[in-house]
Amino acid sequence: MPMVRVLIFVAAVALVYVLALDACVQEFRRRFRWRKVEGLLARAWMRASVLLLALAGIGCMLYGRFIEPSWLEVTHATISTAKMPAGAHPIRAVLISDIHSQDEPLLEPALPGVIAAQKPDIIFYTGDSANTVKGVAIFRELMKRLTAIAPVYAVQGNWDIARWSSHQLFDATGVEELRMEH
Repeated sequence: MPMVRVLIFVAAVALVYVLALDACVQEFRRRFRWRKVEGLLARAWMRASVLLLALAGIGCMLYGRFIEPSWLEVTHATISTAKMPAGAHPIRAVLISDIHSQDEPLLEPALPGVIAAQKPDIIFYTGDSANTVKGVAIFRELMKRLTAIAPVYAVQGNWDIARWSSHQLFDATGVEELRMEH
């Protein structure tokens, strides 16, 4: 089901580009070659194209506002390495990113349960924590809850560095923030 949503979104974006290209071609024809009657038809087609583009744009914005932020997906990947001794217990790691906490919790209350169900040995957080000042507090509470599940190691994302560098996102949460370390 998640893949269907992605394909629908990609198809909608592709449709926007196709319609925009068609509108440009039609405008070019109208300006440089068409007779008067054909020009009237071209203007009607142009208006319809612009309307369709606007509707597609609104659809994409609605998707980005109402569907994507509440879309929680768990994906599993197995990574093999010769560095692990034969028969060693596999290390289960969880990677989360781009929480973008808002003024009100969205996925934050559900994440600890979903993550705990994976039985991780370690949790990695790769940045982009909050969109608002109130969201910073919600994000920090989430991080505290995650450290009760497994050790959490985090880095700041570009969003964090640009907007929240003075907020100490990980202080007193139990999260080990990595800063230019490995």
